[in-house]
Amino acid sequence: MPSVSESLAKAVKHHQAGELQEAERLYRRIVRRDSGHADALHLLGVVAHQRRRNTDAVNYISRAIAANGTQAAYYSNLAAAQLALGDAEQAIDSAQAAIRIAPDYAGAWYNLSMALQARGQLQPAVDALQQALRHNPQLAEARNNLGNLLIAQGRIAEAIEHLRSATQLRPTSADFHYNLANALHKHGEPEAALSSYRESLRLNPNGAETHNNLGTVFASRGQLRDALQHFENAVRLKPDYSAAQANLRRARALLSQQGE
Repeated sequence: MPSVSESLAKAVKHHQAGELQEAERLYRRIVRRDSGHADALHLLGVVAHQRRRNTDAVNYISRAIAANGTQAAYYSNLAAAQLALGDAEQAIDSAQAAIRIAPDYAGAWYNLSMALQARGQLQPAVDALQQALRHNPQLAEARNNLGNLLIAQGRIAEAIEHLRSATQLRPTSADFHYNLANALHKHGEPEAALSSYRESLRLNPNGAETHNNLGTVFASRGQLRDALQHFENAVRLKPDYSAAQANLRRARALLSQQGE
């Protein structure tokens, strides 16, 4: 029989390969042999969170912390699971506990920011994301989320800087290109916005919101035929999309007035 450490290494390998079911099976086997094995309990919780079983995740990670309360990652991942369950207050406490253990832990600062944002505390959330990026400038999700928060605060030029960095760090993310396009549109840069919306649609042709927003850019430029096509696509992809329906009616009416 392999040792616990060998079994854990094998389970982690499956986990890193995205083979969550097999990783979970092996973590469970370890816990059956040693009910207080903190790392196996923690990783069982991480798998449960990844599989959207967040009540299980909280239970497993809490048991891991009871066995070993010195690991920042345990508290940070507990925060993520708690937030997924809608418990932002507990998530804030857990993320702060992680930061007390490891003040330079970018992931914990990121999870703190998400919990603060869920509580409507936008400026503290911005501050936490800036801390996350100070410790890990390559954290693409933090760049993207910071950009979105800055848009909400009306700080569009700053938002564009972070959103552009996010797309450079993760060029295959349709969402990141979409968010950058929105910021560019708000900043009065329609050509750049068009380019980013098109890239988002290249990566995800079924983005109803992207089609609608691209249509609004075309409409603002008087390119009603192009706008109409994207509004139609948005409604086809999302039939109950009221904003796109209104835009489609408006575009048709304007084209009718022009005799087209």
